Amino acid sequence: MYILLNVVTLGKAIHSMEIVDFRKETSERSERQNWVLDELSASTVFYYSGFEGCNEDSSDVVTAIMDRASISITGDPQILPDIETVMHEIEGIEGKSLRGKINFCKRIGLNYTYILYNYQYEFVLRYELIDDKLCFMQRYDSFASFSIWIQSIKKWNSGKGYENASDLPMFDIKLREAGCPWPTNIDGVVYDTHNNPVALLEFQNAKKTTVTKHFNNLYFLPYQHAPRKEGKDEQRWKSQEILRLQSSLPHFTIVWSQDEDIVIFKQLYSVSFPYDYLENNPEYYNALVNFQVELKNKPRDYKKDSYARICANFQSYHFCFENGRMNKIISNPPLSCDEYTFPFLYGKRFIPCKKGSVMNFFEAILLQTISRPEEIENISTCW
Repeated sequence: MYILLNVVTLGKAIHSMEIVDFRKETSERSERQNWVLDELSASTVFYYSGFEGCNEDSSDVVTAIMDRASISITGDPQILPDIETVMHEIEGIEGKSLRGKINFCKRIGLNYTYILYNYQYEFVLRYELIDDKLCFMQRYDSFASFSIWIQSIKKWNSGKGYENASDLPMFDIKLREAGCPWPTNIDGVVYDTHNNPVALLEFQNAKKTTVTKHFNNLYFLPYQHAPRKEGKDEQRWKSQEILRLQSSLPHFTIVWSQDEDIVIFKQLYSVSFPYDYLENNPEYYNALVNFQVELKNKPRDYKKDSYARICANFQSYHFCFENGRMNKIISNPPLSCDEYTFPFLYGKRFIPCKKGSVMNFFEAILLQTISRPEEIENISTCW
């Protein structure tokens, strides 16, 4: 009897995978220093939770929203863990945010995807919450094969190198080495006490410029001596605009620094992008570069030669999301900031807010926005 019991116990240990550690990892390097999010999270009216991954494909729509966790296991790595156990672990680590995250994904028209990966055996497990039920979707027997899946849903290749990989989690480094990185994250979604998503958040660390001197349009378009022939932040804002339009939620950017005790809130109204300037129109590219030089020298007095040349000769576009499709609406010359067709970011910039009053300040803005979702006053390019 004693020997038989040990054989059964040993057989269980060998033939079943058990999760002994479930740990979230992030590629967001400034998250731990974000005192603004800590202050906002004291709210009893709203709660805040982001997503580790948001994939957008070549048709400019969001195709997957994901979170992830590394797992340590015992037992046979070839046998899937019990689905109820996985769900229990997800519920434990996501807490009250889980219902809100599911609701946000439904608003986008997607299932909430959860990725588990193991460093010891280098496998990846993909799950989706479908009608509130966790379903296993696919196993990948290497990080490289999972990277291929990311490429398949992305349907485009950025064609650029990846910087500062050394301070990322090893999972991110391995995916980049395999050729397709983990998708961009969503810094924050704001939820009410009924788990309804009410707004999007983008945090921008202004340590290099100071909070009050940070203007997004200084970095939006191509700039002098750019390492790549595109705007430094153009792809970032394309992702944000797609997410804003597809979710139909108000979008707020929070400019902060770990070295300052003030923040600035900004609400995005629209984004106009330069059209067809990379491959086929070097004159447009050069005009944009020259404009950025003029803008940097005089950010509030930019309507000079390059601005006039762009307005008179070139096209821009903005997105419009209808019937599940993201359409590009082309604007022909003359372009105009007044009509929001000049390639720029447009929105409202609020007055600076001091540490200690951030939560009340933003709650007042947000409540007003929820009550009047179509109204944004004092739209400008000083954004």
